[in-house]
Amino acid sequence: MAKKARKKKKKETKKKQRVIKNETTHRPKVEFSVDDSVVIKEGILDPDYGNDISGWQGRIYEIDDNFDDPLIRIEWDSMTLRNMPRSVIEDSEKDGLVWSKMDLYASDLEPSKHRDSEEEVAKTLEMISEKYDLEEFDDGDTGLIKDEIEIDQQMKRIQAILKVNDEDDMVVNDENLEKYFQYLNKNIAFLCIVTGIEDFRWEEFYVLGPGDQDEYEELKKTQPSYTDHYRILSFDDHYDEDNGILANVRRVSDKRKFTLPLEDLEAVGRTSINYQILDDYSVWFVNYR
Repeated sequence: MAKKARKKKKKETKKKQRVIKNETTHRPKVEFSVDDSVVIKEGILDPDYGNDISGWQGRIYEIDDNFDDPLIRIEWDSMTLRNMPRSVIEDSEKDGLVWSKMDLYASDLEPSKHRDSEEEVAKTLEMISEKYDLEEFDDGDTGLIKDEIEIDQQMKRIQAILKVNDEDDMVVNDENLEKYFQYLNKNIAFLCIVTGIEDFRWEEFYVLGPGDQDEYEELKKTQPSYTDHYRILSFDDHYDEDNGILANVRRVSDKRKFTLPLEDLEAVGRTSINYQILDDYSVWFVNYR
């Protein structure tokens, strides 16, 4: 039986986070927190390509305290992303590395002030992703982001999450929703910025129907729109076969909080390490309920 498909089907292989090794063994004096802005100290080099990354700046989205020198997970800010050498993006894509984030030890960092907003980061990632998706390598590779992953590869990933071998066992039910809920909580990397895949249910009357556009724009001030960017805060503990897993989100533009069906959301920027995870969930929930 044919399956329904999402409008957007481009996907990319999951990439490993890049980690800089550091010889420091003493806990640094500065204590960092999630959402802090940090800048890389003078003289720090990119371990993969040897570039000087002194002065690169970003936000902390996770801290691993299982080291004397805590491991700090950073998402680069929009200014760093815009000034990132083309060669770093191209080489990272070829080598399967995430160039929008990096893991560093606390001793490599200094506190700094925010230079932009989360929305600007999301827009910059989207712009870079779209730009490089259209270009071709001189060696004949078409596009920095793969155009398609075979359906059977996606099936295997989903079956591994659900711990099943037969497609008939992939049906959306309470048991499989619980497995996916646990998987998402363990594997989604925060900070996770998302947007709508297509118009939300309440918007269909205005986007596809005869709804008044001035009224639509007014409602969007208090209602969530598929055009907005959101930060996922957590996954709601209550889920069911009708609505699936729900995401508690905060709109980037005005900090309003909403609870939205995860099936309606995708990570901003196809290079995001969350993009494939959310796309797999959405395809599974749409096709197997």
